[in-house]
Amino acid sequence: MNKQEIYDWLESRGVEFESVEHAPVLDMSGLSFRDMPHAGCVAKNLFLHDDRRSAYYMISIKGNKRFDIKDFRRRFGTRRLSFADDCELDAILCVKPGSVSPLCLLDDTKCVVRLFIDRDFMDNGAYIGVHPCDNTATLWLKVNDLIDVVAEHGNYVALTDI
Repeated sequence: MNKQEIYDWLESRGVEFESVEHAPVLDMSGLSFRDMPHAGCVAKNLFLHDDRRSAYYMISIKGNKRFDIKDFRRRFGTRRLSFADDCELDAILCVKPGSVSPLCLLDDTKCVVRLFIDRDFMDNGAYIGVHPCDNTATLWLKVNDLIDVVAEHGNYVALTDI
């Protein structure tokens, strides 16, 4: 889905959100938090696969938080994990690097990606800021609404401590 399709899709389901347009952002360091609502709730979204490319994971953590891949693997009993490549981003999520978002799971037609959202997002009003599958905007919605949207689509979703 493109950005407008995401907005339309959320509106058609009654999901409330705020959005801010900005210059393209490839990583967290390129995002200016000035003039953004809920700036402390912007997500860093990581797309990983196991060593057999048989299991896929999206990890959503607060932008200022470090992710320990070995700890995640140990805690959740996964095989060895690596970051997915550009071809996998395109084939599974229909997205380019820098635009990874839990909302991209709406394009995961086989529902192979498991989403893990850090429980830290439940602080400060329980908002999460994600791209609408396009790195020229950030939208904020309630964490529970995001969980409902992704789970309704058919992907596994867990709110957990990361």
